[in-house]
Amino acid sequence: MKPGVKQILHLAAACTLTAGIAGGQTVRPDQAQASALTDAIAQVRSGDGAGVDSIVKNLGREQAIPILEDLFAHSEYIGIKERIASALYRLGDKDGAYWEFMLAQAKDAARSTAPYPYAYDAQGKMQRSYSPEFIAWAKAWGVTPENAEAATWEDYRSVLLVATAGDRRALPVLRQALKSPNSLIASVAAKGLAQLQDRESVAAIIKACERAPADAAALIASALVYFDDARAQSAADQFLPAETAKTLRAYAREHGDKPFSTVR
Repeated sequence: MKPGVKQILHLAAACTLTAGIAGGQTVRPDQAQASALTDAIAQVRSGDGAGVDSIVKNLGREQAIPILEDLFAHSEYIGIKERIASALYRLGDKDGAYWEFMLAQAKDAARSTAPYPYAYDAQGKMQRSYSPEFIAWAKAWGVTPENAEAATWEDYRSVLLVATAGDRRALPVLRQALKSPNSLIASVAAKGLAQLQDRESVAAIIKACERAPADAAALIASALVYFDDARAQSAADQFLPAETAKTLRAYAREHGDKPFSTVR
């Protein structure tokens, strides 16, 4: 039987105390660390995903996994379950159910018909007002534009989590998400395909740029600089401002053509 949260906290405190005795002196358990861990668990239970990373930081892999598994099993928040599943995946947990959960949410997001929330002007510059298409979509679904926008950010998160994983099992869902009417989702899908160096998707990424307004096209095209592919590099120069392309290429050289190289 896997230890629960209380057992793990007790074990952590006992280990701290034992280490002090073994060193020739009796020390009290690290109350600050225990308090931080308790707060992190409470955060997750309340729906705050920031606590997930704190749990991993405080405990390390071996002790964090059973706590995260317990929190995953009892959480009622889909977003929190996704965040926990992603952490367990990154920690190397062998239960494929967590990856499948992430993938299922990303598939739903990739199939969404929600357009990008904001309007673009005649030059393709993004405006800070909802587009008529988005307002109509929200009305058709019986929700306010504000709630509809929040849902699109949830879809973005779902695709982002599988895009950053660098797992080739995500290829089909990333290719589907690239066709999303939401340019933000299409852009993160493009970066996920670049992370996997899926050169077969270069043409599809270019097509996504071609059908998008200028600002959105640039967002999607940023993935193209990470491909060692003449078509990709030429299209990047077409859709990206010159200085942006230069900066991204310098980053790609430094990080080995991985747009999510800083994600852990």
